[in-house]
Amino acid sequence: MIFVQEVSKVYSMESGDFVALKNNNIHIRRRNIK
Repeated sequence: MIFVQEVSKVYSMESGDFVALKNNNIHIRRRNIK
């Protein structure tokens, strides 16, 4: 879980979807896996 949050955090920063990360972590997580 922690690893996913760290990866998602960096991914969101690069995509500029930091707000999306806070609002819907699962959405970012699925995009990251893809």
